[in-house]
Amino acid sequence: MGCSTFFSLRSGWIHGLQTTGQQAAERFDIAEQAGALGAHIVANQIYRTLARLIDMRAVLRIETLNAYIVYQSAANICLVCSDCHMIELVEMPGIRGAIVDAAPASHFEVLKGLIEAQGQCVDCRKFGLEAE
Repeated sequence: MGCSTFFSLRSGWIHGLQTTGQQAAERFDIAEQAGALGAHIVANQIYRTLARLIDMRAVLRIETLNAYIVYQSAANICLVCSDCHMIELVEMPGIRGAIVDAAPASHFEVLKGLIEAQGQCVDCRKFGLEAE
């Protein structure tokens, strides 16, 4: 994939991810978006492009969902609704320092600072309560 194709896809994917709100996009969604932009790409191209976007801090991978969102802030906590997969990014400045300080006692080196927590968003919790 040429450089111009990469930048064209990058802007299209980022726009597509932004229009999904706080829903994370899976790689298949991204492939569809690329197809809508007129680009035929294979899985390896998607992974390489996503890796570049992650390195550029333009996209963030949500491990729990195996999905991606536009990187919007210095958030270090990702709250993931187990039901609807809505996400909320939260910034807690002291938490990264606490983790980095605690890691050496376990002979551990922190490589990434995003913590993911699963739970239930207010809408799903409300729906669940009404359904009972």
